[in-house]
Amino acid sequence: MTDQIAAHFKNRFDQYGYSSNTVQYRDKSSHFARFQLLAGISHDLGSVLDVGAGLAHFYTYLREQGFQGRYLGLEFVEQFVESANRLMAEDKNAEMRHFDIGSDELPKGFDYGFVSGVFNNARENAEEFMYDTLKQLWKVCEKGMAFNVLSTYVEYFDRELIYVNPEKMFTFLKCELQGHIVVHHDYITSQDGYPFEVTYFVRKEPRLIVEN
Repeated sequence: MTDQIAAHFKNRFDQYGYSSNTVQYRDKSSHFARFQLLAGISHDLGSVLDVGAGLAHFYTYLREQGFQGRYLGLEFVEQFVESANRLMAEDKNAEMRHFDIGSDELPKGFDYGFVSGVFNNARENAEEFMYDTLKQLWKVCEKGMAFNVLSTYVEYFDRELIYVNPEKMFTFLKCELQGHIVVHHDYITSQDGYPFEVTYFVRKEPRLIVEN
C-alpha cells in the first residue's frame, strides 16, 4: 500500500511539478490557509519538524512569514525530497530527508512537530498508522504538535480517503498522550467550502490566561 501511495504522488509530481496540486490541494490559497492555522500553535515556533512534508510547502510558507528557525522535513517520496532540497540549497537552517515512518525513528530536538494531510489517504492499518505516528511525534517534540485529519462529520465520504471521529481523537490525545488540546472544527479554506477537516493543537504545557 505504501508503494502505491508513493507511486500515486510520483505520478502527480510528473503531472503538476512543484505545485499544491501535486499534494492533492486544489490551489495554493487553500493549501497555505491550512499552514496559517497549523502555525498558530505558537507565535514562536523555535524549531520545526515537518512529518510527511511533501514538497516542503510548509517550509516555503514559514519562510515567507519571517520564520528563521531550524526546519527539518521528512518525506518518503524520493522525488519530493530531491525537489525540496534543491529549493533549500542556500538555506543552512533547513533540510529534507528521505524517511519511512513505519521503520525509521523520528529525530529529537525540535520544539514543534507538524503533520498535514498525511492521514488522509487510505492505506492498510490506517488507524494504527495514524496513532503510532502521533505517539512517536509526541515523544520527540519538546513543546507540542499540530496536525489535521478529515472529520467523520461530513456530507460526503470518498472511499479513497480516511475519516476520523473527532471525539475519539480528542480522547486519545487527552487520556493516552495527556496533552493540552485545542480543537479547530469551525473553518473552511474557501468561500464555498464545507468544514470537513479538524485541526488539533496539542501542547506539553497548558496556556496561562491572565487578565490584561
